[in-house]
Amino acid sequence: MERVDSLKKSGIAVQRLLASLVAAVFLFGGTAGAVTDDVTGTDYEMELVIMRDLGVISAYEDGSLRPTQVVSRAEFTNMVIRLLGLDKVSLDASFAGFSDVGSGYWAYDNIAIAYTLGIISASEEGLFYPEKNVTLQQAIKMLVCALGYGLPAEQKGGWPSGYIVTAGSLNLMKKLKLGMEQELDRQNAALLLYNALDVKILTESEIGKLTQGGTLFEEKASVKNWVKSTGILTANYDTDLVGGHDLDPDEVIIDGNIYRTGATAASQYLGQRVTFYSVEETDGSEKRLLSVYPDKGRNTVLEFDASMLEDLSAEGLSYYETEEKD
Repeated sequence: MERVDSLKKSGIAVQRLLASLVAAVFLFGGTAGAVTDDVTGTDYEMELVIMRDLGVISAYEDGSLRPTQVVSRAEFTNMVIRLLGLDKVSLDASFAGFSDVGSGYWAYDNIAIAYTLGIISASEEGLFYPEKNVTLQQAIKMLVCALGYGLPAEQKGGWPSGYIVTAGSLNLMKKLKLGMEQELDRQNAALLLYNALDVKILTESEIGKLTQGGTLFEEKASVKNWVKSTGILTANYDTDLVGGHDLDPDEVIIDGNIYRTGATAASQYLGQRVTFYSVEETDGSEKRLLSVYPDKGRNTVLEFDASMLEDLSAEGLSYYETEEKD
């Protein structure tokens, strides 16, 4: 059968080879961190997957993310507190902020934290309406306050225009395709939360004096030892595109560094350029992946059975068009 040379023998270095044409040889199935069918091809696929992997948005029991599912006020509050990394915080005193949020309510703790921090407030009747669907402008106000920009938003006109203007200046609404009074679904919630990672936190260093610090991701990274990077995944347990490595089943190599795959589907992205979040042990002994997502704009994927591969080297690769070889 006809052999296909995907790249001619021209002595191209491996890094340039992989950056120019990425060949992914898939030898295995998906894992818990894979992109689920219900988000594949959606506008905010990357943001949904990363927010899931970072523990901000939860998948359903069947593993789906249900991107068009509308989000309640309680659910979005829960997401915001998780984004801030405060979902494990315990309040010293009992919470009596809303008459419609009892101590047995599933999101009671995170709603209490959000209220204490001024992220949410009560209606004139002392209610929060946790089960009502959250609108985009309500979600924007929560995020603006969570990032420390509540006072500037009030100075720019308050609810809702001041918060919308402030959110626009912070690029929170980048890529958003939703009207302000429309109900927020999970994919747009993921986009808002993802955009918030790049916003610089505003804190009150003295009474009435606001100071801008690092981005939300930088603040989280300094506490959790997180790192965000991009690179080319050149080896997994089954295949090494560069050679010379003996990896464990839960290890991959990205730009020469060995990472534990954790719950991600990193092994599926062999040969691809990826954006990834990782955490490094404080003693530097191990790096573990938290989230991995392929850069679809820069990857060209060749998918074929491993039995069809004839040759793979730094000079290129060749494979047969059918499984029957001459």
